[in-house]
Amino acid sequence: MFIRRTDFKTDVKKITQDLDVILSLTDWGRTNQIGLTHRPQALDPWQDSVGSLFFGYTQANRPREQDFNCLNSQTPDYLVQQINGLKLHESCELGRIRFMKLPPKTGLSVHYDTETRYHLVIQTNSAAYIGVHHAVRNSDSTLPTTSITYHMPCDGHWYEVDTTRQHYVYNGGTEDRIHLVACKLNK
Repeated sequence: MFIRRTDFKTDVKKITQDLDVILSLTDWGRTNQIGLTHRPQALDPWQDSVGSLFFGYTQANRPREQDFNCLNSQTPDYLVQQINGLKLHESCELGRIRFMKLPPKTGLSVHYDTETRYHLVIQTNSAAYIGVHHAVRNSDSTLPTTSITYHMPCDGHWYEVDTTRQHYVYNGGTEDRIHLVACKLNK
């Protein structure tokens, strides 16, 4: 299964208010992300966990998800409660936790991640999708690629997404798509 809606619900209006508080302390930066977790010696706790763990690092100095084990001390209380509630509900530990903004008419190309991720939709529109690639074996043994797209609604549920599979995202709408994304640590 590519996407699983969890039974854990969060009040999106309160998370939006907490995001507004965070935006009074920092901005989206060049990656359109704001990190809530960071490494212990981070110079900028809001930006330490943003971006890719692959690009800009060598194999020798590449951080791991479990390295981002400090929650920013300025994270508002309701947001902290919801993060802890998700960990308890899903019986898991989390690595990087970030607000991720995808502006209108933009997307991320096909890629895969090394772990599954939980998404809480903060803001979306009907033209914002996540797609997963599937190989379909034909009678002549060719493997054409097809994809299936999904729209995650802003309904307060956290969604577990198997981002270890090849996937992409696209915001074809006219407003930002904003998700709170938490990386599930592999055991």
